Amino acid sequence: QGTNQITVDFGATGGTISVVESSICGVGTAVTLAVATSALPVTSAITGTSPVCANATGITFSVVNTAGSTYAWTVPAGATITAGAGTTQITVDFGATGGTVSVTETATCGVGAPVNFNVVTTALPVTSAITGTSPVCPSATGVIYSVTNTAGSTYAWTVPAGATITSGAGTNQITVDFGATGGTISVTETASCGTGTAVTYAVVVSTPAAPIVTSPVTYCLNAAATPLTATGTSLLWYTAAVGGAGSATAPTPVTTATGSTDYYVSQTVTGCESPRATITVTVNPVPTVTVNSVTMCSGTTATLTATGGTTYTWSAGATSTGVNTATASPLATTSYTVTGTTGGCSATAVATVTVNTPPLVSITNVTICAGQTATLTVVGTGTSYVWNTGATTASINVSPGTTTSYTVTANPTGCSNSTIGTVNVLPVPVVTVNSQSICTGQSATLTASGATSYLWNTGSTSNSITVSPMAASTYTVTGTSGICSSTASGTVTVNPMPVANFSAPLTTNIFNPSVSFTDLSSNALIWNWNFGDYYNTSTNTSNNENPTHLYSKEGTYCVMLTVTNGVCIDTTTHCIIIEGNFTFYIPNAFTPNVDGENDEFYGKGENITAFEMSIFDRWGNQLFYGDALNKHWDGTYKGNVVQEDVYVYIINLKDNHGEGHKYVGSVTVVK
Repeated sequence: QGTNQITVDFGATGGTISVVESSICGVGTAVTLAVATSALPVTSAITGTSPVCANATGITFSVVNTAGSTYAWTVPAGATITAGAGTTQITVDFGATGGTVSVTETATCGVGAPVNFNVVTTALPVTSAITGTSPVCPSATGVIYSVTNTAGSTYAWTVPAGATITSGAGTNQITVDFGATGGTISVTETASCGTGTAVTYAVVVSTPAAPIVTSPVTYCLNAAATPLTATGTSLLWYTAAVGGAGSATAPTPVTTATGSTDYYVSQTVTGCESPRATITVTVNPVPTVTVNSVTMCSGTTATLTATGGTTYTWSAGATSTGVNTATASPLATTSYTVTGTTGGCSATAVATVTVNTPPLVSITNVTICAGQTATLTVVGTGTSYVWNTGATTASINVSPGTTTSYTVTANPTGCSNSTIGTVNVLPVPVVTVNSQSICTGQSATLTASGATSYLWNTGSTSNSITVSPMAASTYTVTGTSGICSSTASGTVTVNPMPVANFSAPLTTNIFNPSVSFTDLSSNALIWNWNFGDYYNTSTNTSNNENPTHLYSKEGTYCVMLTVTNGVCIDTTTHCIIIEGNFTFYIPNAFTPNVDGENDEFYGKGENITAFEMSIFDRWGNQLFYGDALNKHWDGTYKGNVVQEDVYVYIINLKDNHGEGHKYVGSVTVVK
């Protein structure tokens, strides 16, 4: 103030600024400046679309443009400005939800107040569950299915194969006629923002099971009948398998004629009629039953035979022995009843068994040896007799070759009685005893057979005796079985004894494998050599007295010489050693990578009797020790594979001659 420059703060309005200059010469004329003020920008209302569909794209929002202004827009979470940012009009892509679209305008004098626009999003329609009927009957008609209606929506329905929509297509409720099978009913709802997810409903076409019946039902001719029965609900009875009108009243079969008639019945469950079950009613004829009567002697058995039925039931005292027969053994005259049944129908007949008393007879059995004669005598109350041999006396003499039974009948012309006498013919034992040829100084065993007890001329009573005669001798034995006996003899022949012996070099080697054998036997006529090399079965035997044999492998071979003079045999055995050569080989590298090839370090050799191997690293640490040729190093130490390097081995072994060998070297581990 008072200077040529001032600083001013303005209010809401402008006006005139005036300045008057004063100097020594006086006050000059006032100079003025008109100052105008501008307000903050006032943004127009936002124009745009609401509601919009969820995930809608390309939606525009705008305000009135003011020259020189800029515009800052914000959109709801999930929405994106795809064009127009900073201008008066933007293009927006929405997500699943809406919210507030806002803009603030900035002009030369500052930022105006925000202007807002609320946007609502509409989702795809969500259809309610289908309501309707399941299960339904086959070929059911007029069945209704529906969902909750939404204003403005349309509905696309599908039904199972064989079913038809008869009304309501496109609406929230349809009417359906079904065929023989069910399936899935489906509906999709379409609204302004698109088509929702299909909703389904499973429909079962159910046929009730036929009622439970018992078939066939059988009656006898002219028997009283009762109404047929079945287990089920709301039964309907028919006279045919298909068609016709059903009756709720069960029919009563007619039994005045034989034959079979079919009746049919269904049941109705939840309004659906089942297939028809069949009941066959059979009317069987009543059999005409007859049975024989029998006259018999007491103590015997009568056979009763019935006819006219298929199965039979006999009264007490008669024992069934077949389909239509029975036996009875009454002590006095008795009547028996038989019931014959065919097809469930029965009739009865009566048989009378008349009992007479026979004479008493018996025979004592006799035992003889083959070739002897036996006398059989019948005793009892009989007055006359007939034997199966034709004899008519009370006693007969017979000489059968084998055990034979003889039958005698007392009073053969009246109420007879028979008995059997048996002549047991024991075989005379066929005693046999072996003869034997032995060598001098040996024992012979003679064994008798064919009897149960024995007596030798030596006094022995066993079946076998052992004897040592110095010259040929004959021995006699008597064998007895039961009451019968016979005699046999056996001879012991004495032969001189040979002595087997031979000589040969007992040790040689594989480079000189031919061995000559010298026979030293006495009293020998035949020589059988076995050279012990069983791997060569074609040449390991000889019948020469002094053979030579070539061995092809090292080892110990026990040579057996068997000599005989044609009767007596002697054997001797000497063992020959064919020694082999000692060999040993060891590699200088291996690859413990578990690929199945060269994975372990070990040596190979022949004729090794003792072995030990140690492995050391370059610092002298022992990594492995094995005390047998088959113990190999797998390249590990404490469970881990060692690193690729050179390692030292020390191997000590003995050969088959007891000589020691030591090997020190290196092996490379390669990975």
